[in-house]
Amino acid sequence: DKTNYQFPGADAGMTITANGKTIPETMSNPYESPLVSCFAYGIDGETGSACYTVYLRFNIGNGSTVSGTVKSYGSASEAVTVTLLQGTSVIGSPQVLTGASGSAPYSQTYSFPAVPAGTYTLKVEKKGHAPWTEEITVDGSAVTKDVTVYLWGDVNRDGKVNGTDALWVRQSSAGGRTLDAYQKVLADLNRDGKVNGTDALWIRQISAGSRVLNY
Repeated sequence: DKTNYQFPGADAGMTITANGKTIPETMSNPYESPLVSCFAYGIDGETGSACYTVYLRFNIGNGSTVSGTVKSYGSASEAVTVTLLQGTSVIGSPQVLTGASGSAPYSQTYSFPAVPAGTYTLKVEKKGHAPWTEEITVDGSAVTKDVTVYLWGDVNRDGKVNGTDALWVRQSSAGGRTLDAYQKVLADLNRDGKVNGTDALWIRQISAGSRVLNY
């Protein structure tokens, strides 16, 4: 059996046909496609047919680059870790950004090359900061995602942890202020899943220098 392959596209959106079958545009990398071929035979007056399966394996393009800038506060010597996950699987290796210079907010860049099309979770972590997680979609084009992570307790995201943040937490607890998803993470200092007076107390203690968080 002779199989003809056509590659009229390039990378994203590539069309591949084999034995009249079109491999879908949305594919994993590498993509494995079964092709079934059947034929008739005649032996000593008896006829019949048989089929066999051929598996074609393709590496589709070189993937896309996911990159961006991470801004953070706290200590310049603390590393920023950027991880790209698909489900629970880590894609490539986590990137550890060090050597921040200048004054806060510090700015550092990350880049994940050759990321196959799909849906991923971008996670950014730095000691003393609330972690940031966000779902991103890679569809063949380069993805740029800039992220700013803030210190635990910096609910109003001004780069400082002080009485204003404690006030925002009390207002939120009383129903007088609505916090977005990341602000709720920033406000939940004791990480018990609630934003309440205990968190406001911890913020005041951090501001006064009587409490230090080790995460």
